[in-house]
Amino acid sequence: MQDIRKILPEKKTILICDDQRDFVNSCTLALRADFNVIKAYSGKEFMKLISESNTKGMTPDVVLMDYHLGDMQAEEVLAKIKSLELWKAKTKILIISGAEDVPFSNNAEQSPFVSGLRKPFTLEKLRKEIAAKMSLNTD
Repeated sequence: MQDIRKILPEKKTILICDDQRDFVNSCTLALRADFNVIKAYSGKEFMKLISESNTKGMTPDVVLMDYHLGDMQAEEVLAKIKSLELWKAKTKILIISGAEDVPFSNNAEQSPFVSGLRKPFTLEKLRKEIAAKMSLNTD
């Protein structure tokens, strides 16, 4: 798990959480030139990062999170995020999964801050989805 204090303020921040370390590391390599990247490899690590960052008044701009985290499901993490005003107001969520049974909702009217992306996807598609998330107005 990374130290949340090592964030460069001039870059937007992405938190990547997936129990597949190779996937997290690949995304980190692809995105770190343009973004601060924080990594978590389990739901438990992610929940700890949520608590730490909320205490310090810091939140990522975008969360890239696998639906099946090994030790918990995305719904548990989303419930925690929705309970924190700072996160709920600022952070956009991009749920990713290769599983066919994941109930993605890409209806912007239903939830403009949470959407899904099916694995496998290209780096170009990932960057496009992140850019779309970053362009959402949080006011």
